Amino acid sequence: MANAQINGGFKVIKTSARKTYVGINNLFFIRGCRDMYGNEGGVGGAACKSKTPKAKTGIITAMSEHIKGCKYYEDGKYKEAIEAFNKALKVSSEYAEVFNGLGLAYIELGNFKRRPEAYKGEREKAKGDFDNAIEDFKEAIRLDQNYAEAFNNLGRAYLTRGEKGDVEQAIENYDIAIGINPDYADAFNNRSIAYYIKGDLKQSREDHNKALKLKQQTSKLARRG
Repeated sequence: MANAQINGGFKVIKTSARKTYVGINNLFFIRGCRDMYGNEGGVGGAACKSKTPKAKTGIITAMSEHIKGCKYYEDGKYKEAIEAFNKALKVSSEYAEVFNGLGLAYIELGNFKRRPEAYKGEREKAKGDFDNAIEDFKEAIRLDQNYAEAFNNLGRAYLTRGEKGDVEQAIENYDIAIGINPDYADAFNNRSIAYYIKGDLKQSREDHNKALKLKQQTSKLARRG
């Protein structure tokens, strides 16, 4: 089995030759941008249909800041992403997808502060970012208890923080994510890493193989179009 590694990026299982497996779903905003602002059933649906100009303006502002946050995140500008997501949440704190994005930005900011060349004081501040990420994912889950991506990301936040008991917390949240979505390859992959760190190589290998199988199935379906 490939060696497991926790790092600041998305690809977290690698062989000596190349990184081979994507651990975190990089499309976590798509559902949010569509459902929150476009569909009647989304969080912003009622306000979008409302005749109240203030309500419509608020939704447009939230959407704009949410999309800015997405773009900043993709560009690796995590501080700017955090600022944009917080602006969206000032309009309404009921957007689970924005809390999810905010948590991911905090994880990456924490990982950046942990980079080897960072000075000691900066590395010590990383824990606060991981703590913030955990709270943001918990809030996303409070708002949407079937949000598999948020459970997966909460597991990642615990695993990345790495304090006593965090591996067990990570596995617990990956279990929930998989319970919600049994075909969630990324959650199986991340749980594989957690079990590897815990020393349960048998379960780690099983989850790793399951993740690969699901990825292969997804790839075949995509090719069939």
